[in-house]
Formats: sequence, C-alpha cells, structure tokens
Amino acid sequence: RTPLNAILGYTHMLLNNVTGQVTDPQRKSLTRIDSNSRHLLALINDILDITRIEAGRMPLNATSFGVGELFDEVLAELEPIIKRSNLVVTTKVRGQVPTVRSDRQKVKQIVLNLLSNALKFTPAGSVTMTASYDAKNRQVAIAVKDTGVGIPAEDQVKVFEDFRQLDSSPARGYGGTGLGLSICRRLANILGGTIELESNAGAGSTFTLRLPAKARKR
Repeated sequence: RTPLNAILGYTHMLLNNVTGQVTDPQRKSLTRIDSNSRHLLALINDILDITRIEAGRMPLNATSFGVGELFDEVLAELEPIIKRSNLVVTTKVRGQVPTVRSDRQKVKQIVLNLLSNALKFTPAGSVTMTASYDAKNRQVAIAVKDTGVGIPAEDQVKVFEDFRQLDSSPARGYGGTGLGLSICRRLANILGGTIELESNAGAGSTFTLRLPAKARKR
C-alpha cells in the first residue's frame, strides 16, 4: 500500500497544480492514474482483510451503538454518490431496536458495502435501509433493499465467492473487485451473524445482515 499511497499523493499534488499548471490532456491522464490507483488500493485492502480473517487475526472491538446513528453516518459518508445517483434513499427503524453491542466498525463496513452495491446496481428507483429486532432470537436485522438489476436464482450463491463478478447477469460492466460481498459474509460470520439474499433478475435485491444484539465472547 505504501507505494500506491505515494502515487496517489503525487498525483493529487499534480492535479492541484502544486508543481505548476498542467494541460487538459495531462489532467485527463492524471485523473485516470488516480482512479485506477484507488481501485488497486481498494483491491489490496480487500485482500489484506481476507488474509487477516482467514488467519484468525481480525480483532474484535465490541462497543455499544445505535443502529439509527450508524445509518446516519453511512448516509453521510456516501452522500456524494447518493446525490449523483438521483435515487430515492430512505432509512426506517421498525419498532424498538435495542442498542447493539458489537464491533461497530465492522458492522459499518458491511452496511457501507451493501449500500454501495445497491446504489451501483440500481439505475433508477429507490434504495431502502431498514432495521428491526427479532426479540425471540435476540437478533438485529439490517436490510438493504433496492429496485435494481437483481440477481438470477442460479447466481445468488456465487456473488459471495472470492473475485466473483456475474458476467452473465444484467450487472455486467459495473466494475468492482469481486471481493466486497465475500468479505461481508466473513465479517458477519466472525460477528456471530449471517447475510441473507432475496432477489430476482430485473426486480431488485434485498441483502439482510442479522446480528446478535449482544456480541458473543470469543
């Protein structure tokens, strides 16, 4: 990651004319360097995450937090993407959802990824994030529902595989590393939870993260 961060740093300096004015063709090339470097950095970070999880070296830091506050933070972080998408993005907290005790950063990482995917694969319509509580099983459910391209039944298991992108689906050409959902499922597992998928081709998708309201001690 260190050399990539250096490339990004120098590219940012050039784009901001720190070392002198750049021409439009140069700016175009620098913007491509910046974009591809960020994509490669994301891939490296994803691979490092998988390596840590598989090696049992992904530490858990349990804290207490409210799901509503987490939703607000995720929306704020993705605000530029949401504005560009022109989608209707809403959040709902159904009933009384208790304070969650889990690894907040990892839960946020999962929700960020699910919402990012929903925005990416929804050309028009809406995306809804919903939180609810299953008192019987003492689980909090966070669902991200979109009206996007959807996933055929025969491909729904594949989306959680490493480096998997569904070239045969309507989602072809959207890009990505093919590691996001794989990491989400691994993170959910170490948090004692699961991720479920309901989808139909052309009719949107719903990814649901189910977590214990209180993380189990490892």
